[in-house]
Amino acid sequence: MRRRTAEEVNFKKPAITVCGINGSPQKTGLCSRLLKRVLDGSQEYGAQARLIHLIDHEDTLFRLSHIKTPPKTIRTLLDQIRADADCLVLATPVHWFGMSTLMKCFIDHLSYLEYDKPGSNRFELEGKVVSFVATADEDGGLKTVLDMVGPLSHMGAIIPPYATYFHNRQMAKKSEDEWMNDPEFVGRVTVQVAESIKDISDWGRSRTRPRR
Repeated sequence: MRRRTAEEVNFKKPAITVCGINGSPQKTGLCSRLLKRVLDGSQEYGAQARLIHLIDHEDTLFRLSHIKTPPKTIRTLLDQIRADADCLVLATPVHWFGMSTLMKCFIDHLSYLEYDKPGSNRFELEGKVVSFVATADEDGGLKTVLDMVGPLSHMGAIIPPYATYFHNRQMAKKSEDEWMNDPEFVGRVTVQVAESIKDISDWGRSRTRPRR
């Protein structure tokens, strides 16, 4: 994807907000660095970016006895995501062929955003654009991103093309570069999709096709 120049980015439009969720216990490790590169790519397309380290919420994130009513600090975090984020980027290291415990608990807490009102089948994450990053020492990267895709897709999130990025530490850089787009690309395509669907709110519930 060709990068847009500053002149091509229309800053008069409301900026797309991208929220990066770091599911690694390390704030400066490979997972965090790749996530920041995704956010850099989103900013190249004129987006505003915010980075959240789940390790900062470790004490309350693991309290899952009442998923529908998470601890106050987690509710505040989720309410901010619901109100302010157009896009999410979920990033996690691979721990035994799956996502980190931090990320799993975060996704479990998304049940708080399950419906926008009682009796509705409309999820509050519906229409938000979500991309994914996983880092693996050996194997499990693809499985891990797909494990994250499943619940987010069920909640109505939009998954862009090329937005399931995983990195294997053991793979030679040349081989990695030949088949996987760079993280900045993921950030750019995430914003591009968010911009293209900004005015859609119905999402198939109308019985008639909308006029163009």
